[in-house]
Amino acid sequence: MASLLGLVVVVLAVACWLVFTPSKLTKIVNSLSEKYILCDSDFQSVDLTLFKTFPYVGLDVKDAVLVNPQPNAPDTLAHIDNLVVAFNLRDFLKQGAINVRQLELDGV
Repeated sequence: MASLLGLVVVVLAVACWLVFTPSKLTKIVNSLSEKYILCDSDFQSVDLTLFKTFPYVGLDVKDAVLVNPQPNAPDTLAHIDNLVVAFNLRDFLKQGAINVRQLELDGV
């Protein structure tokens, strides 16, 4: 029974990875960031991660850049080499709430 359940989990993980390819996720995150982030932003690559953030669903972001829109101010607010954010998928599907459970920043 456990091996059958494991097989189902692996098949679902592969299916999610095929549907949410890094190029598609990057486009989605870049378009949504315009609505929710008040400064200019760019995300080079966004990938779905299930095993690194288990039991939560996570996004692994490479080369995130936040640019200051104010004149006479430094151009770059933040440049993050690697960002991992994990959230509870069940809360998102039931309540529409994104509760961040894990946040890792590397190379800020």
